[in-house]
Amino acid sequence: VDTVGVEQMTGDPFSGEVRSGRVYGRGAVDTKATLAVVLALLEWMRDEGVRPRANLLVAATVDEEVTAYGAPAFA
Repeated sequence: VDTVGVEQMTGDPFSGEVRSGRVYGRGAVDTKATLAVVLALLEWMRDEGVRPRANLLVAATVDEEVTAYGAPAFA
């Protein structure tokens, strides 16, 4: 769930420019929104009394861009 800098990006990294049906810019392909949806769904499940059929573990690891220490440390 970490982020990287924008220094190496060309153009305005925060513009959200759309070209040929694709969004370009900082965060256009990260998974923070997916994590938010998963957490919101789990909250809804708890509120509704819905339990997963198996144990469920959500791992939001860090450092995937450089040394990828997060996932191996979790594993």
